[in-house]
Amino acid sequence: NLMMDELARAYAARAAGRPPLWAAPAAPFHAFARRQAARGPDPRALDHWLDALRDAPQPCPIRRPDAPPLHRDPDAADGAANDAGGAWCEIALEPHVSDGLYALSKACAASLFNTVYAAISVALQRLAGLDALTVGTSASGRTDPDYFDTIGYFTTVTAHCLRAPGHLTPRAMIGTVRDMINGSLPHCEIPIDLVEERLSDGTAAPGAHMFEVFIQIHARNALNGALEGPEGPVRFRQVDPDKTDSVLGLQFEVVEDVIGGKRGLRMMMSYRHAHYSAEDVAELVAAVTRTCTAFAREGAADRPLDALLS
Repeated sequence: NLMMDELARAYAARAAGRPPLWAAPAAPFHAFARRQAARGPDPRALDHWLDALRDAPQPCPIRRPDAPPLHRDPDAADGAANDAGGAWCEIALEPHVSDGLYALSKACAASLFNTVYAAISVALQRLAGLDALTVGTSASGRTDPDYFDTIGYFTTVTAHCLRAPGHLTPRAMIGTVRDMINGSLPHCEIPIDLVEERLSDGTAAPGAHMFEVFIQIHARNALNGALEGPEGPVRFRQVDPDKTDSVLGLQFEVVEDVIGGKRGLRMMMSYRHAHYSAEDVAELVAAVTRTCTAFAREGAADRPLDALLS
C-alpha cells in the first residue's frame, strides 16, 4: 500500500510536468536489517514463543476423520509427498456476508483479520475433528518508528495455537484471537525457524514448519484503484497469479477490496496436491463459506458454536 501511495503521488506530479517532491528520503531497509542483526534475538521474546507453542499439536492435513487415504503414485520417487506442486481457488463471500463480518468485528472490538482468522480456524477444526490447531500468520516486523515509511520486506512469520470447543461463542473466539495476536506483537522479531529448531531439539526437517495452515490478510488492498491525471483517472485492477505450487500445506489470503466505492472480501486458498484431494478442497471451501456465513448472521456473536453451526 505504501508503494502504491507513492506511485500515485509520483504519477500525478509527472503528468503535471514536474518531478515528485518527497518530504525526506526514506530510511534504507538494509539499515534496519543490519541494526536488527547486530542486536540479535531477544531471549525473552524467544521464551515467549517456546512457552506459547510447547504443547501445540503436530501439523497434519485438514481432512475429515473418515476421509479416504490420499492417492499416491506408486512410481513416484521417495519424498514426493513433500513436493510443492499445488493449486489455488477463490472463496468469494456474498456482500451480505462481508458486511456481517465487518459488523461482527466492530461489535467485538476487533479487527476484520481477527474475525476472519477465528472463523477459518473454527471451520477447519470442526471439519477435521481437531481439539486444537496451530496457525501460522504474518506480522509486519516494523518495530522501529524510524522505518515505518520504508519500503522493504519486513514481513516475518509467527504461529499461534487455537482451540475452538463447541461451548464457546464467536465473540469469545474472536477475543481470544485478538488478545493472542496483540499480545505476541512485541515478540514478533524472532524467526520462526529458530522457534521450531528449539522446540524440536534440532530434529525438525529443513523447510518443515510446525503449522499446516497459514492465514494472512491484505487489508485495504491498494492494488485496485486509479491514478489521477490531467485527462482523468487511469483505473487499474489486481490480476491474481495462477499458482501451480504451494510452499505451505494450506494457505488463506484474505483480500479486502474496494472497487468502485464498494467494499468486499474474498479469500485465495492455496493448497498442496500431496495433502489434499479435489474432494478435500471442495469440503474445505464449503466449511469455510458456511462458517463465515454463520458468523455474519445477526445475533451470532453470543451463540455457542455448537448451536450456531449445527
